[in-house]
Amino acid sequence: MRRGQAAIEFLMTYGWAFLIIIIVGVALVALGLTRPAMWAPPKGASGFSGFQITDWAYFTNGNLSLVIVNKYGSRVRINDLTGKIGTKSSTGWTCEGGYNATNRPELESGERIVCNITFSGVDISSGARYSADVSINFTDVGSTFQTTTTSKGTVFGSAI
Repeated sequence: MRRGQAAIEFLMTYGWAFLIIIIVGVALVALGLTRPAMWAPPKGASGFSGFQITDWAYFTNGNLSLVIVNKYGSRVRINDLTGKIGTKSSTGWTCEGGYNATNRPELESGERIVCNITFSGVDISSGARYSADVSINFTDVGSTFQTTTTSKGTVFGSAI
């Protein structure tokens, strides 16, 4: 068998498989099934030992709003809330009821509060996806020793 004939037989045998793989690949790209964001859940939160984040939203004005529920098991005082989106760190925080870094909120077990973490210089447009690392520094004021701990977690979704 000559080399030219062997090459043509190879292409005829395996060429159909190559063609089908190329067609399937083009179809997946055309349907948008190769975008990683399509497979990611639209919204999620993870981490946060001692707390449950039941709802959250990032607004294009630079505020990340969180609904925080105390699941620690005793009364806690929130000392500080910090966040990071990409390389940008938060610049401050407030909670409903006029609470902030100098007037810190205390939550009974199971109690909830809405807090806002402020960012500046974060350029996320409406509908764009974000991921924020959040730290909740708190003191267990319901215990004898009043230990201070930090609960860390991540929230992600689409900006409003």
